[in-house]
Amino acid sequence: DDLSPRVQAVLAELGCEIERLRFEIERLRHRQEILEDLADQHAFMPVVNRRAFLRELGLFLNHLPDRRVEAVLALFHLENFHDLHRRFGLQAAEEALIHMARQVTGAMRASDTVGSVGGSVLAVLMVSSSLDGALGKVTALARTINDRPLSRLALPATAAEQADDRILVLRVITAATALTPDDTPEQAVDRADALVRQAFSGSGHP
Repeated sequence: DDLSPRVQAVLAELGCEIERLRFEIERLRHRQEILEDLADQHAFMPVVNRRAFLRELGLFLNHLPDRRVEAVLALFHLENFHDLHRRFGLQAAEEALIHMARQVTGAMRASDTVGSVGGSVLAVLMVSSSLDGALGKVTALARTINDRPLSRLALPATAAEQADDRILVLRVITAATALTPDDTPEQAVDRADALVRQAFSGSGHP
């Protein structure tokens, strides 16, 4: 009441400006969160990208000695991705990758992290899992994916497509390695990848 009408008007205007700035800051913070989430997502698969996966794996490994839990890194490699690309086109090959990603994410627990580590390879950080248990799970899942071809009948056919072109048979190779406190994310991925390549060589492929 001691303030003049002019001062009261100025204070009211400042109050409105403060509220506007608060709203703008909140809007920008929300936008930043959305952009950060998008930056972590793979371009077309429903998993995180390599950068985000290695970050999560690194954070877990940094706390592994304190947690005193078993953990496993598993890889799923779509071995015939390039063959599908060559025979049916890039869209079909990417559909096969998306299908594999959905099957893998659907079979894992909420505590597990699934991400792309490049090309046609998915990685899974399996927390509180023994190596034997993880191997059994990923092997069974790969067998299920391989035994159930992906039908593309829901998509419009092109004039050049044959009946066999509407069915995609996936060939998924898996490997798993136990994580240790001495691992770096890159070392763990490289070790699992060596096991994938060993399995690939043993499958009779060049």
